[in-house]
Amino acid sequence: MGMNMVSKATDSALHCLQKEFSRMQVISLSGNMCTDKKPATINTILGRGKSVIAEARLPASVLAQVLHTNAHRLARLAHAKNWIGSSLAGCSGIMGSNAHAANIIAGMFAATGQDLAQVIDSSACLTQLEVDASDDSLIASVTMPCIEVGTVGGGTRLPAQRACLDLLDLSVDRPTEHLSRLIAGTVLSAELSLLAALDTADLVKAHMHLNRAKTSTTTQVPNNNNNANTMNNNNNNGNGTNDNPDPAAPDHHPVGNCHSDVQTTTGHSAVVGVHEKRFSVKKSDPAMMNSEISHYIM
Repeated sequence: MGMNMVSKATDSALHCLQKEFSRMQVISLSGNMCTDKKPATINTILGRGKSVIAEARLPASVLAQVLHTNAHRLARLAHAKNWIGSSLAGCSGIMGSNAHAANIIAGMFAATGQDLAQVIDSSACLTQLEVDASDDSLIASVTMPCIEVGTVGGGTRLPAQRACLDLLDLSVDRPTEHLSRLIAGTVLSAELSLLAALDTADLVKAHMHLNRAKTSTTTQVPNNNNNANTMNNNNNNGNGTNDNPDPAAPDHHPVGNCHSDVQTTTGHSAVVGVHEKRFSVKKSDPAMMNSEISHYIM
């Protein structure tokens, strides 16, 4: 997000001041008022990096068919968990007023080459759910005042991270703001997903079905030492050279001139649904197409 550039500029400014004021002593380049990599109220008030609000309206039919719940239940749960529960736990203000924003921030920061230490302050998130009594739809929003991201330099130059950034299509004006919007929208989606899973008592069942495979899916490499020794003897003409040095030849291997047969097991059993509750909603319901999500840069 440009902290290194700020540090470089500050260091140059201090050197200029020392030339004018020879008795001036610099104790430290940073005095912690920058609150870098630390949760701080000043960040949530003044903002740091990018400040984003993402909002979505979900019709009652979408809540019933996709999330298997309704607006009233989700709003009650969000108040009990994100507000009352976080307050009882002593969470500081906006830092604890969400379900699990840090999960998404950490994942997207790692994937896009951001500074992982800044997850702690970037995950400050205020999640709000409100019922629209006119049609029982849900208005959901996340307020994230300090998403600290960048799209050039640092870890964004790593091949895998650069590939992830390219997938997000950041070839637009002000790409860093676009990335912060994508992150906030993903956080909002994940907040709704977790709250719905908690409301329908599906969280543990989903973990057991989708995250705890009973059958191993790891690649098994058998011990073929005897076969390897035999192959080495066959490929060696007795004077330490290989009769078949051509790399394109089928028996050539860059290490030891031997092969190992790799057997891969794919033992995943069919994953069954975890939802027990069912709601009768027509799939052709036009309200399914009316969900909206909007982003605002503060």
